[in-house]
Amino acid sequence: MRQGTTLLNPFVSGGRGLLGTLLIGMLLSLALPAEGRAGSFPVTSCSSQARSDDTLAYRGQQSSRRMVIKRACNIFTRGRTGLITANQKRRGKVRRGEHATLVLRAPPGTALTSIRWSGQASRGDCGFGVEMYGVGPHQPARYLARLPATRRCRLTNASSAGRPRPRTFSLGRSTQVVQRVTCRDRDGCSTSKLTALRTYLSQVRVVDVSRPAVRITGGGLASRRWVRGFQQLRFGAQDNVGIAHQSLLAGARPISSQPRPCDRARTVPCPNGAGVLGFDTSRLGDGAQALRLDVRDSAGNPSSASFTSFIDNTAPGRASLSLDGGQGWRRTNAFTARWANARERHARIAGVRYRICRVGGQPGCAAQSRPGINISALPGLRVAGQGEWALVMWRYDEAGNENGAVASDPVRLRLDSVPPAPAFEPPTLTDPTRVAVQANDRTSGLAGGEIELKRSGTVAWQSVPARRVGQRLVGRIDDSKLPAGTYELRSRAVDQAGNEATTRHRLDGSPATLSLPLRFASVLAGGIQQIRVVRRMVRRRGKRRRIRRKRTRIVPAATVAFGRRARITGQLANSDGQPIPSATVFVLSRPPGGTESLSGMVTTDSNGRYSYLVRATNTKSVRFAYLGTTLVLPSSREVNIVVPASSTLGVNRRRARNGGSVVFRGRVRSQPLPPTGKLQSSWRCRRSSAESGGPSRPSAATPKGGGASATASEAPSAVCGTASGRSSRPKAATPSRPAAPV
Repeated sequence: MRQGTTLLNPFVSGGRGLLGTLLIGMLLSLALPAEGRAGSFPVTSCSSQARSDDTLAYRGQQSSRRMVIKRACNIFTRGRTGLITANQKRRGKVRRGEHATLVLRAPPGTALTSIRWSGQASRGDCGFGVEMYGVGPHQPARYLARLPATRRCRLTNASSAGRPRPRTFSLGRSTQVVQRVTCRDRDGCSTSKLTALRTYLSQVRVVDVSRPAVRITGGGLASRRWVRGFQQLRFGAQDNVGIAHQSLLAGARPISSQPRPCDRARTVPCPNGAGVLGFDTSRLGDGAQALRLDVRDSAGNPSSASFTSFIDNTAPGRASLSLDGGQGWRRTNAFTARWANARERHARIAGVRYRICRVGGQPGCAAQSRPGINISALPGLRVAGQGEWALVMWRYDEAGNENGAVASDPVRLRLDSVPPAPAFEPPTLTDPTRVAVQANDRTSGLAGGEIELKRSGTVAWQSVPARRVGQRLVGRIDDSKLPAGTYELRSRAVDQAGNEATTRHRLDGSPATLSLPLRFASVLAGGIQQIRVVRRMVRRRGKRRRIRRKRTRIVPAATVAFGRRARITGQLANSDGQPIPSATVFVLSRPPGGTESLSGMVTTDSNGRYSYLVRATNTKSVRFAYLGTTLVLPSSREVNIVVPASSTLGVNRRRARNGGSVVFRGRVRSQPLPPTGKLQSSWRCRRSSAESGGPSRPSAATPKGGGASATASEAPSAVCGTASGRSSRPKAATPSRPAAPV
């Protein structure tokens, strides 16, 4: 058979173009109930802005896996696009009655009157029926596209020339739109070729004549109480096609409006249920206001509910406050304050808020309230403790309006009778050297005090530096400078008024004692690492052999040549030998007779070990100091490095005649030099056997600074030579090693 393309026009049997659509609309308008003119809205599927869920208005049903439903409206999707009902293309047949169906059902109480549709149909077996139609309870099917099943037919496939242009079809009073591919041949239908109905665009017009139901459920605006500021109205709204819009009006003026989120790809596009509208009541005047709630469903059908709201946004003014009995000091903790109320225009006085604060801005100031219609007194006021307090108050009305900025002038409430009550707080494991004394004074506050301790069995008290932190005296005991033993504690606290109290007890009443040391001890070991080669004779296989082995030892002091590097290693541990990792150890150096200065720092590894490289520039003592923590005592280790003196002195010539001279020049490398300088030079000349006398005496030069030079003059004691005029080769002058290193 010759295959071709079947578009929209050959399958239209129910629509008659624009004239039929207008005729159906006129008949529908005459049949509407008396409650109002009908509204309508479109349900769009497979639109140009295709989403993954815009075909959910069509509910799918397929009889088996051999029949398929595909939702691929996005034009950029690979393969066949559109809303497709078809058979699975493969060898074999499907039985009679197998189908792939999509149905769009109208919501209850509505009708489907027209559809704007674009699609294509193709058939690979005459036993399949392909149809797209609308149907209602009291009307025949109105077909948009139809390929009835027959014994002989013209097989068609979808055109690749493009999508057909959308057309509008009348659906009358349909309640369903059906897209279906069904096998109707009793012998079955072949699936070797594709039979499909594809929808590229479906826009169904839904007509609704019912109005929504609305009921006010709560909120401040409908509470019939005086309200202020931003208020809300809570309500419930129901409709067969959902609520699309809600608004609140004062007369004809909208004061709050809110659309609901709607999805026009669904038959019930908008949600039902509870709603909330709110607005700032300051936009309206004070007093009773008539308001109306309007809601509209998805088809635009309106419904409303009216109510009255009582609004007052004006706060009560300032009141003049007085105190029974005056504002002097008293012993009894009972006060009464009074004021006079002016007449309010709208909401009545509903209560008063007041604040009792310590004078001076100290902590403990909190606002309180006391309700009462037209209240004019505050009897039975009490302050929280000893001292001077200030009372201020302001009123609020039934709408909740209040303004703390118009509070009354303060009146004084004064009470004082109790000295401070100090007590030592229990020690903590996380900070054992901290000593705290709790000395609460609710009258004038803690001014200061002192903390002392003494060793049990002695009479001399030692002061512990203490400072005031709030209502506490806090000190710290340096247990590294005190001998071990049991110590007693004592504290004296003084308040701002001069009241004094002393305690030797803790908060639970037990004696305040401590056992020193409070922290555990640390041991800092270290020394200079020396590596030496040990040789020894061993016998192997009957022969004597000499072997060498390297051995490392740690010494507390060593002599290191100038310019060389010495490695100092050690370990930081507690008294039980457990390492202290990640600890900072400071390195300090001190030359002989000099002052100690910071040279560097090292950090112990996971085994508590550390290593430090020292350059031998001068003799010095290197001290490694661990400062300790809140839990560990400090410790230190000193290592001595001796550096012999070194210089670059040399002679300017190797030979000299009698009467000539040589110059010795160079620099002392080892620093620092003593203030007066220090250099010893010596040389010898060997005379021939013809000359009398022995070797000359050494001549010494004493430079100042790092450089040095010495000149051998014509004197016989400086340079010697033979009678023939030949000079002997003098030895280069080298500084003799001093008795002590420089």
